[in-house]
Amino acid sequence: MNVNNSNDLYMFFKHMSVCHSITVDVDSKPSTSQNEEESKTNNSENTEIPIYQCQSPDELALVKAACKVGLTLEDTKASTYFVREGSSTIKEHKILGEFKFDSDRKRMSVVVQEDKKFYLYTKGADSNMIHQIDWENKESDKVLLEQHLHKFACQGLRTLVMGRKNISEDEKDEIVSELYKIQASAVKNKEEKYSELYCKHETGLTYFGASAIEDKLQDKVPETIERLMKANIRVWVLTGDKQETAIEIAKS
Repeated sequence: MNVNNSNDLYMFFKHMSVCHSITVDVDSKPSTSQNEEESKTNNSENTEIPIYQCQSPDELALVKAACKVGLTLEDTKASTYFVREGSSTIKEHKILGEFKFDSDRKRMSVVVQEDKKFYLYTKGADSNMIHQIDWENKESDKVLLEQHLHKFACQGLRTLVMGRKNISEDEKDEIVSELYKIQASAVKNKEEKYSELYCKHETGLTYFGASAIEDKLQDKVPETIERLMKANIRVWVLTGDKQETAIEIAKS
C-alpha cells in the first residue's frame, strides 16, 4: 500500500468498514454526551453515531477507525452493509457469504457484491495472511510489512493483515452454492468441509494494509495478578498472540 496514494488509503479504510460480522443496533441511541464526543472525534456533520453489536473488540475498533475518516457503517439489514462515505453518499455492499474465523486459519472473509462486481475481502493474523497474498513483483512491500509487524508486536499491539481479490460471477455462485450445501448437510465433519471451502478461495489476495490495535487489560487485572503472585499462586496465561506481543502485554 502506498500511503501517499489517496485511492490506496480509501481502499484500506473501506476494507475496515466492509470486512466484519458487525451489526448495527438501529433501535438504540447513544447518550447525548457520548454522541457529542463521537461527533467531534469523527469530524462529521452527522450527529447520530450508530451503536454497533459485535463479539470481536478488534472488529469494533476497525469499524470505528473507518468512521473517523468518513466511512461510517450506517446500517446492516437484508444481508447488506450500508456505508456512508462523507456527509451524504450511501453505498450498498451486499454480503453474499461469510467465511467465519477459526483458530486454524486465523482469518475471516466476506463475499461482497458491489454494483455488478464481486469481491472476497479477507483479514486475519499476519502469520497466516502473508501466505494468502500474491506478492509477485511486490517483495519490497512484503519486507516492509514484516518490519512493521515486528515493531507493532514489540509494542504489545495486536495486528491484522487485510487483502482482497476480484472473483468472477461463476466463482461467486460456486461459493454461495457450496456454503448452502454444507449448511444443509447432516455430515459430521461440517467444520472440516467449511475450512476446505474457505482455504480454497482465500488465496491470491491483493495486499491492502495492516492494522495495529492496543490490547488493553481489563480493569484491576494487574492488581489481581500481583496479589495472586504475592500469595504464592502461580499464574499462567494462554494466548494466541505472537511471542513479542505476549511478552509486552505481560509486562503491562
